Amino acid sequence: MISEYRLWRREIKRLFHKQCAICKVTSKLHAHHIVPKVVAPERILDLNNGICVCQNCHKELHALLKKDQSAYISKIDFLKGEYCVGVAC
Repeated sequence: MISEYRLWRREIKRLFHKQCAICKVTSKLHAHHIVPKVVAPERILDLNNGICVCQNCHKELHALLKKDQSAYISKIDFLKGEYCVGVAC
């Protein structure tokens, strides 16, 4: 049986047409939580709290989040503007 979390990851990738929202690569994709799980555990399965990124961009997003939250938020807002993200579309 597939877990709800696994289904969430699969759906995030589908919503982003199975490509990285940042660099458009189509391999080594991850479903990234926009608002981190530790900050909002109630949003773990929220499709509006996910973005599809490749492994490299995922690492960069986490590094940016640790270094400069304001820059992270700006980057996410920019990406959300480029995509119709999640079920709110």
